[in-house]
Amino acid sequence: MRVVRQILAVGNTLGVTLPPELLRAYELHWGALVIIRPTYEGILIQPAEVVSPLSPRTSEVMERAIVRRYTRAADAVEGVGQEKRRIRRNGI
Repeated sequence: MRVVRQILAVGNTLGVTLPPELLRAYELHWGALVIIRPTYEGILIQPAEVVSPLSPRTSEVMERAIVRRYTRAADAVEGVGQEKRRIRRNGI
């Protein structure tokens, strides 16, 4: 679906309206949060995933974030250890 929209003045900023069929298709409503990010093709607008602190999904999201950060740190430490072993082995 390709839709041409005009940029409008909204208070002290600018905005774009979304057609009702897109709002329904993506279950967006007034006040819904969206993520807006630039891409090589243009601007991407997508629904934001908001997780309540009381939601069971919160622990899933937090666990994934912690594991991702831990994995990066562990990989970095492992890389340093491998480099030290290589230096000792080669006498550099």
